[in-house]
Amino acid sequence: MSSRQIRAHSVTLVQAAGMTAAFDLGLLGPAFERRSPEWDRLAITCSVPSDPTPYDKASSFVRFEGSNHGGQFILWDSGEADLEVFRLSDMKMLARTYLLTSPDDLTKAVDDIVSFVDSGTVPPGAYVHDISQ
Repeated sequence: MSSRQIRAHSVTLVQAAGMTAAFDLGLLGPAFERRSPEWDRLAITCSVPSDPTPYDKASSFVRFEGSNHGGQFILWDSGEADLEVFRLSDMKMLARTYLLTSPDDLTKAVDDIVSFVDSGTVPPGAYVHDISQ
């Protein structure tokens, strides 16, 4: 992704005794970069905004847009992630919350984005609503 290289914000977290490990936010950028051939084919541009996320807990996010689609994927250090993708051709918005426990889960979430943009496939657990109002 030479001209569109994605860099996620990396966060160093201190783990307290007895707490579960935080999800590595540094995995977000590479998960999107691995799909660069699909982003190019679908004419989707991905970027990590330079402004920090407006949330109380550590997070990173990627915004993506093309002529018919746009959206964002927000990943929190807890492993929770929120996806929002809109499709202009029919004014539909897809929304889904994930609870990621591994890098494979993150890969599957990015796959969901590609599938929805490419073929309109709605992933299990997602909600699609009309945004034309």
